[in-house]
Amino acid sequence: SAEYIQNNPLYINIWEFQPDIVQSTVDAFNAAYGENVILQVLPGDYVTTELNKILAGSPINMVYSQSELVKFFKAGFITPLDDLWGIDEIKAATLPVQWEAQTYDG
Repeated sequence: SAEYIQNNPLYINIWEFQPDIVQSTVDAFNAAYGENVILQVLPGDYVTTELNKILAGSPINMVYSQSELVKFFKAGFITPLDDLWGIDEIKAATLPVQWEAQTYDG
């Protein structure tokens, strides 16, 4: 329901590189699907800031992935996208190098 969406936003944390581009995509997603995504830009040491937010119990639904996030995976803070709805379509629309760069331990 609209009330649930308003009261339960999705949080996406990103580092500070060109957040306006990401925000425009978030705005389009919100408009198309009636969602309430909140973009949070984390300046400075992204991985440490993200880890501190997770440990503090901050609401986080999505994080940008980069090589340092292996420690997040090992700690059980993030999960692979293998069973994500529409993953085959997503993979088909993404450069293979993206998946190769983000693969850990197979």
